Amino acid sequence: MNDIDLTKRDLLIKIAKMYYLEERSQQEIANTINLSRSSISRMLKACRSLGIVEVRIHDTSSVGVNLQNKLVEELGLDHCLIIPSMQDSELTKIETGRRAAEYLQSKIKIGMKIGITWGSTLFHMVQYFKPADITDVEIFQLMGGTATRNFETDGREHARTLARKLNAKCNVLNAPLLVQNKDLKEMLIEEPEISQTLQRMKELDLAILGIGTNDPDESHLAKIGYLSQEESRALYNMGAVGDLCGRHLDIHGNTCSFDMHNRVIGIDLAELKQIPLVIVVGAGIAKAEIILGAIRGGYIDILITDEKAAMQILALSER
Repeated sequence: MNDIDLTKRDLLIKIAKMYYLEERSQQEIANTINLSRSSISRMLKACRSLGIVEVRIHDTSSVGVNLQNKLVEELGLDHCLIIPSMQDSELTKIETGRRAAEYLQSKIKIGMKIGITWGSTLFHMVQYFKPADITDVEIFQLMGGTATRNFETDGREHARTLARKLNAKCNVLNAPLLVQNKDLKEMLIEEPEISQTLQRMKELDLAILGIGTNDPDESHLAKIGYLSQEESRALYNMGAVGDLCGRHLDIHGNTCSFDMHNRVIGIDLAELKQIPLVIVVGAGIAKAEIILGAIRGGYIDILITDEKAAMQILALSER
């Protein structure tokens, strides 16, 4: 049966469209195709086994739907996707990444230029992203590298994985995220390859971003060694609740004035605001403050997060 079905893929597609899109009954299709109803039933099952038809269940709970609506209405987001929170925070992060992959796949079009940052949730997103045949797509690494051996957080690896699955050109940013001083940064961004990559980021159609907290126990920058826990705590105590693309924000969306911002290599926040569609992915209560700050700063169009984070974001917004 499988060998016969594989040689009749066009017929299977036709039958699937008649059943799922035109909502014809199996008997109506059987009469039209001049086959038995049992044959149509077997062929519809083959459509699923061969991947011609995929079934998706949108399992956002009623609580999640209510949170989505509140975040959109009260904070001005274009759209929000809320993932059920699990007892295991790592499982929540994995599921957030999986749902982000599905959402991203629904948004990518022919000829798009897409930027991506770093982070462990984005690692899960690119792992779950299914290979797609979409032509003329380019992927951009938006922030310099971290010299980390942990591929689960490395932005360059995220960009390369996504580009490979889309058969797209990958524009990596061959520079570190944070350099020793401003003069060194200015020298590096004048290098032709780096300069061209940064300049072409102005052409982006879509960006998908991780987001970092300055909670010293959860700070990604502290975990990879760019900040100590003491430095992360000091930043937090000065009002910097987290970072977006390496720049620190307060809970009101203002950019904090820190020397390290003059040493960051990556897309500027002003340029980030010019991108038509910015998707931020982040899970966990610790991310709530920086997510709220980024929303208030006007940096987020689409938010993908979990229920606990969403409830905390709304609670903080009312203070």
